[in-house]
This record gives sequence, C-alpha cells and structure tokens, in this order.
Amino acid sequence: LLRFCFANALHDVLIHCDSALVVNQVNQIWSAENKPELKMFMTEAYGLLTAGHHKLIHVRGHGGNENATDNEGNARADELCNLVLDEHKEEYERVMAESKK
Repeated sequence: LLRFCFANALHDVLIHCDSALVVNQVNQIWSAENKPELKMFMTEAYGLLTAGHHKLIHVRGHGGNENATDNEGNARADELCNLVLDEHKEEYERVMAESKK
C-alpha cells in the first residue's frame, strides 16, 4: 500500500492495520534490530510513511472465529480489501516491479 501511495503521489493517507507488530515497528515504537529480515521492510515502510505524511494506526483484529470479542467490522474490511487488491492485481504488480528498479 505504501509503495502504491508513493508511486501514485498520494499523501496523508490514514492506514488501519490489525497487526500490532507491523504498526509498532513501522512507527519505530518497537525495534527490529534483532530481526534483520523484518528490519529491511520496516525501514522501507517508515521511509514511505514519513515521505507521504501518512498515518499508520492499530485496530483490533477479528481473531478468525465467531466468538471473538474483536472488532466485528474487521473481517468485512479484510474481505473488501482483498476484493480491491484482486481487482487491481495487475496494476499493483506493475507498481511493485517498477519500485524495485
């Protein structure tokens, strides 16, 4: 998402994420020093986040079961996100390939 925002000159996007690990590492609250495989992604994401003046916030996940006390709308948000990603898969893959050049 951050690469897509950068490639399309989108700024000030509010990003909701249900992964506390991702949110806290990208926002540099938690260190990724002992995880070099994550640090590479965290460094890139933080750079893109700050360059675009985006905000990344944590939301409660759905827990994957009917009895979860988590945010009821999260499963629907995941479903909608996947529909959009599927619809724009070719565009996303093009942007990803260009960003690696």
